[in-house]
Amino acid sequence: MISFFRHSFLTLLVTTVVVCIFLVSGSTNVLAQSSSLNSGIATMHVIIGSSPKSGDIVSFDRRSQTFHLARIPGDKDAFGIVIKDPVLLLSSGNTGTPIITNGEVSVNVTTKNGPISIGDYISTSSITGKGAKAVNSDPYIIGTAISSFSGSASGTVSNTNEIYTGTVQMLFLHRVNPLASVDQKIPRSVEIGKNIIFHIMKYVLATLVAIGTVYIAFKVSNSSMRAGLISIGRNPLAKTSINSMLAINAIMIILISAVGLTASLALVFLPI
Repeated sequence: MISFFRHSFLTLLVTTVVVCIFLVSGSTNVLAQSSSLNSGIATMHVIIGSSPKSGDIVSFDRRSQTFHLARIPGDKDAFGIVIKDPVLLLSSGNTGTPIITNGEVSVNVTTKNGPISIGDYISTSSITGKGAKAVNSDPYIIGTAISSFSGSASGTVSNTNEIYTGTVQMLFLHRVNPLASVDQKIPRSVEIGKNIIFHIMKYVLATLVAIGTVYIAFKVSNSSMRAGLISIGRNPLAKTSINSMLAINAIMIILISAVGLTASLALVFLPI
């Protein structure tokens, strides 16, 4: 009897995981593309204001909880890069624009702070949606260039007042500018430390929510399922009704676990 219960438990656990994955994928479309110079996971967000182009830099306004094209040099709220063909896209609907927040990505830049070489830090600039070579006065950077752009004819998209615009490949990593002075770094290092702690707590909370809901689901249904299995052995005539009760308990376990896993995913992808 114990081995039968253990087998049933494992079967329900596997079924729960499979069904939860199906439920999540039903509400979140996952699109994969194999041929792309970009790597990383992109998510869909509605961008307010100007029409974004692939490679434009997007910032997140914490007060209005909206996304817009970056327009402040060294923006601490830079969120990600608009991308046309992400390797992996998580979408909860048909509206919005794909934005990548990690990995290698093509980013639109200018020569406002000079030509960009491989290894240069990239930051946001006063030119809407465009990046530039980071300078000491930029408090934050968005990544490191892994290709160069000098404004030559082969890579120039436009030329306005001797400021050229083009694209470079970049490893996205929003962080404090290593070129900033020590006086600038000290207060911002405290802030970035708080952000790191907050994100760690967010992931820990999401994990606890997922594990906790699955545990509670099985804990609540455990006694009734065990009693049902024992009752089948004692009263075979009631097997049909007992099986119905066990099926209802299994469905409750699946639903509760699905809610918990969905909530944990929402915590992970919450743009805060």
